[in-house]
Amino acid sequence: CNPGEVVVDDQCVPCPPGTFFNEAEDVCTKCPIGQFNLEPAQRECVRCPTILGIEGVTESVGATSSSECKEKCSPGLYYDKVTDLCRPCGHGRYQPEGGKFTCELCPVGLTTRTKKAISEDECRPDCGDGEQLGLDEECNLCPVGTYRTQGIHRGCQECPPGKTTNKAGSKSIADCNLPICLPGQFLSAKDNSCVPCPLGQYQPESQQTSCLTCPPDTSTIEAGATSVDQCSNRCKVKKGEPELCDRNARCQFKPPNDFTCTCK
Repeated sequence: CNPGEVVVDDQCVPCPPGTFFNEAEDVCTKCPIGQFNLEPAQRECVRCPTILGIEGVTESVGATSSSECKEKCSPGLYYDKVTDLCRPCGHGRYQPEGGKFTCELCPVGLTTRTKKAISEDECRPDCGDGEQLGLDEECNLCPVGTYRTQGIHRGCQECPPGKTTNKAGSKSIADCNLPICLPGQFLSAKDNSCVPCPLGQYQPESQQTSCLTCPPDTSTIEAGATSVDQCSNRCKVKKGEPELCDRNARCQFKPPNDFTCTCK
């Protein structure tokens, strides 16, 4: 037989793509992980090209194209073929080796304190509803705006967009029942709705249950103010602007944001 061929049923057959002729054993052997062969009848495989400074890796043996070569992810990560990115294993999973395309699951009832665990030894007893294992290896409450149901979620889950929870330690998506109020708004306890700050008040932060009162003798021009800078006094005109009252009258501030002129 020619180089790169083996005898099959008294005929010389070339080793197919994805394999190479193993001279030591006189057989066709699949290309190892990290190598490929596009052509048949080859005596060795081609190493994957370098990706981000590290030699690429294949998901399995027998690769037939350089397109099967992917980035070699570090331990604690896996290669996501959907996004073409190295991603953390996530809570409850681990990966001790680099260049893998999946992660291993912790045994039932156990989870990990980080999303990048590299050993089964990092699997710890799972936390209860509304909690997740923290870096201190203690069970910590899910932050406001997240929730977790034991046995279903491996870590705290973000509420749907525009929704939040009323406290830390929420246990299910049903607890995401409050709207996220924007700056200039506050959450009304009457009907759990976002209400603009009334005249004379402002709120620079989101997810607040009340608004802040303007400084004395000032108010806002319209509802929904987001900054104390929007608090003003109509009587205090800017330099160069005409006074609101006659020179023989005194301007008096009149809440919510009006004025009146009285004789001096």
